[in-house]
Amino acid sequence: MPKNSLLGSERKPLPGARSIRKADPTERLEVTLVLQNSRHEELQERIRKIAAGDKSERHLTHKEFDKQFGADLTDIQAVKQFAVGSSQHDDIALVGFGRTG
Repeated sequence: MPKNSLLGSERKPLPGARSIRKADPTERLEVTLVLQNSRHEELQERIRKIAAGDKSERHLTHKEFDKQFGADLTDIQAVKQFAVGSSQHDDIALVGFGRTG
């Protein structure tokens, strides 16, 4: 299986950690990714206003929120391509990718 390192993701084992056996290649692995967009600060400011009782910010529908603050479509497509393209399995499940643009 090819190894694709993500810059900055390398981790050293915790102190005292030791290997007890090889990984079971048939074991199911679940991965959760949280993709952010470049409007993170704008979202945080909106949240601060609403939490402070500022009525100038109305609540957004799920679709509006996704359009304004969802992950970049290019990033979503890159994750999908990597997940499907690097897997040797046919049971890949991608959830939470409802953004359409």
